[in-house]
Amino acid sequence: MIDAPDQDDETLWSVLLDYIDEGTVVPVVGRDLLVVESPGNEGQAQAVPLYSLIAEELDRKLFNRPAGRPADPELMSGPNPLGAVASEFIVQGGNPNRIYSALPQILSGIQKQYVHGMPDALRKLAEITPFRVFVTTTFDPLLAECVEKVRQAAPNVMAYAPGAASTLADFKIGTTRTATLDLLKGLPPVVVHILGKVSSTPNYVVTEEDAFEFVYLLHDTRPEGLFDLLAQMKMLIVGCRFPSWLVRFFLRTARRKRLLQSSLDRTDFVVDPAAAEDAALVQFLRNFKTQTEIFTRYQPTEFVDQLHRRWLERSGGGADAAADFTTPLSIFISYASQDAAAAARIAGLIGEARLPVWRDRSRLGSGDDWARKIARNIDVAAAFVPILSRSTLVDGQREFRREWRHALHVKDGLPQTEPFIYPLVIDDVPRDSEQIDRELRALDWDELTAEGPLPLSFLDRLRKAYRAAQMRGIRR
Repeated sequence: MIDAPDQDDETLWSVLLDYIDEGTVVPVVGRDLLVVESPGNEGQAQAVPLYSLIAEELDRKLFNRPAGRPADPELMSGPNPLGAVASEFIVQGGNPNRIYSALPQILSGIQKQYVHGMPDALRKLAEITPFRVFVTTTFDPLLAECVEKVRQAAPNVMAYAPGAASTLADFKIGTTRTATLDLLKGLPPVVVHILGKVSSTPNYVVTEEDAFEFVYLLHDTRPEGLFDLLAQMKMLIVGCRFPSWLVRFFLRTARRKRLLQSSLDRTDFVVDPAAAEDAALVQFLRNFKTQTEIFTRYQPTEFVDQLHRRWLERSGGGADAAADFTTPLSIFISYASQDAAAAARIAGLIGEARLPVWRDRSRLGSGDDWARKIARNIDVAAAFVPILSRSTLVDGQREFRREWRHALHVKDGLPQTEPFIYPLVIDDVPRDSEQIDRELRALDWDELTAEGPLPLSFLDRLRKAYRAAQMRGIRR
């Protein structure tokens, strides 16, 4: 197991990215990746775990706490506040059915209030194109919704539920890993709720006792197709914060043989900074040579940031390698082909400011499909950044001018308080040039020097536009 020296950490990243490029990695996603923005002090938004918000609301509902009174801090302080609240209610003699009947309405209300756009970590995972199957250990629908928005294709959503008919019975794979990969390429993405999906009946995991019951019953109603897939692939378990017994279970169920007999080409990855403090788990994984690697240096969302950045760099696309997809709420960069290097630098600078970026890298697209892709990404962008230079003064038809005019059309449908278009000048292009559309000349321009950083005022305006788009959602 590799978890100490920097060089070893880089080796581990390289191994993981190689497997991802092969298409043989299945991400197993947990609640720690579901972070949303909540209004904080003085109106400043702060990142809050979605399941902490659900736990607080369930606490108020089950224990009849008055509005504005905080939930029990002792219940909220642990690794699984929702499970703690539900368990405390049951221990005090409450009817467990009240928990499951209340949660669908609570989740729906919290989504409407706090979930604007896509949770950043889920969006980044969805943009890693070799991921074809996603497994979630949460009961909410956010992962499937995110995959659908990013991939522009409705995923095949499956859920396991003990004692109930399961769509996992229809999960089909090839007899070999190669055959499975070929099969998955021709299908929509798949999202599997391995611990159940939210409903008004107790067929999903809330407490640790629920989890224990689920894994016990999995032996009686084993979804063979899914487990065979996991046996062929490698798991990337991130943001789950499982108790150590459940980590062991997932690793074992994904292997056809005992852990001691695992194939040498089999490697699973666990992202859990707390695992370094679990001496028993670490010793178990090492002593039994389980072919399991643990990333202990990153919080789950930090890990996904790193994974997304490293995969984009390896795929050669910088901040926008997922440009074949429509990426809502991105910063759309429009540029002349002669300014491709400047556009790449600007995309990188905006990406460093933790804002999503979209640009057409090749500038070689043609045909109706390509034109629709460009137009659709402008339609759903948070902001449009035309790069203005002497290269944009050329005569004749140019694609960047079509982008300008489509962006102006989008701007016409927005309130005047939302500028949408933020021109960025990179050389001494004349302000009064007639080759630049009159409407663009009338806007405020920001300037970027050859080696300098992006103007702070420009970044502030992009951040404001991004937050406004998140609050508004895509309604164009």
